[in-house]
Amino acid sequence: KGRDAWFVGAIADERARTAEVGLDYLEPNRRYVATLYLDAADAHWEKNPMAYRIERVLVDSRTRLALALAPGGGAAVSLRPATDEEVRTLEPYSRG
Repeated sequence: KGRDAWFVGAIADERARTAEVGLDYLEPNRRYVATLYLDAADAHWEKNPMAYRIERVLVDSRTRLALALAPGGGAAVSLRPATDEEVRTLEPYSRG
């Protein structure tokens, strides 16, 4: 509360899926750093529950995240305004 930061979370049951998340609530014409905490490609609640990856990318209010959720997995996203240096050095979000 009172901060220019946002958090998104998603969780899956035993079936893998992709969660589509729009960021249209962010301030238009402003870039944000999204720290994505994601299931790894081989993650599974029973066979490989600790498989994950962390990425930092640039997003804005037009971005739609496609979060791949492993069976029994999930994702978390932290969003905050990007600094000028981060705008120069981080890659924009890509779905793939």
